[in-house]
Amino acid sequence: MNWPYRWKLAALIFCVSALNYGDRSAITAVFPALRREFGLTDLGLAATGSAFLWSYGLCSPLAGLVADRYSRSRLVVWSLVAWSLVTLATAAATSIEALFSLRLLLGVSEAFYLPAAIALIADHHPAESRAKAIGVHMAGLSTGMVAGGVVSGYLAAAYSWRTPAVVLGVAGLALAAICSKGLRDATEAQECKTVHAPSVREALAALSKSRAMHVLSAEILLMGIGTWSLVNWLPLYFHETYAMGMGTAAVFGTVFFQAGSVLGVVAGGFASDWAMRRYATDRMLLFGIFYLVAAPALLLFLAPPEVYRMAAAVFVFALFRCMGQVNSNPLVCEVLPTQVRSVALGIMNALACLAGAAGVLASGWLKGRLGLSGVFASIVWLTAGCGIALVWSSRRRRG
Repeated sequence: MNWPYRWKLAALIFCVSALNYGDRSAITAVFPALRREFGLTDLGLAATGSAFLWSYGLCSPLAGLVADRYSRSRLVVWSLVAWSLVTLATAAATSIEALFSLRLLLGVSEAFYLPAAIALIADHHPAESRAKAIGVHMAGLSTGMVAGGVVSGYLAAAYSWRTPAVVLGVAGLALAAICSKGLRDATEAQECKTVHAPSVREALAALSKSRAMHVLSAEILLMGIGTWSLVNWLPLYFHETYAMGMGTAAVFGTVFFQAGSVLGVVAGGFASDWAMRRYATDRMLLFGIFYLVAAPALLLFLAPPEVYRMAAAVFVFALFRCMGQVNSNPLVCEVLPTQVRSVALGIMNALACLAGAAGVLASGWLKGRLGLSGVFASIVWLTAGCGIALVWSSRRRRG
């Protein structure tokens, strides 16, 4: 089967994005092992999870500016090489200070991937297939989070929490060798950069003039708090609530959420592109509607804790949340010129991660007061508020 290059690119980026999220999320599956070895409290575990997000978020705008000036395909490859080497080095950490430092460094090295990768996809795909292609990329992120969590949980239980770091690091270096031959920039995007690369001031001015960007930035800020809190603590929730081993808790804490996410981004991508062609429907309207459908699912955490009921709640929430969220990056690419797409994506990524880091720490503090069930149920109000704001903004844009 002779696929067009743009879909071969999407397939490669799917693999890279899977490793990207696999490497960053593997640590949550081994929280019990880290607690035993380093004597960490709940806040200490939260700090370990959020250290990555702080450096990742702070570096993301810079990464976007770099991707708007230089080769996006090369940036993807070198970011993959860098974070794979950091992942390998994590296996050698013998102190909590070393572990924190490597988590910070992982954030720096991974920050240069996402803005370049999404803009690279948008450069190669027209509006008619852009949401589907970005949905494939997002499916890779979710797949990686499942594989990273499950594999890490079982390897840590069988051997050591260091073993998955070695496996993931080696896999990343092997994939980088393949991508160095298989990824290339779109000719038109490269020519556009050659003609004029916007300054930081010009890029920020373009972003500030777009009302859609204001709404999308607020959405990603609020949902960064909720989503990262949920993802970070789900494996430990199943471990503590149902006395599961690390491997089994990693399965329940990742598979149901990420299975819903994968189905959501793929189905949402097709729905978004189809609605745009057939009815000229605003992607922002779909975004908001799916969020409003997703929100009530997490209220089940207030019911008696039955394991499969909780798993179903997580699946349904992730499914409809991602059917909405897949509209975000195509919206950015449609309202902004290609010269500033990467920096816009970098800024949004920074907002999500910095908010997520704060959310992870706050939920670690609230865990002793509300319990993780109460923390997860409170995400309902963030999701519903974002859904209302997106629907309202869509109506204003049409008006």
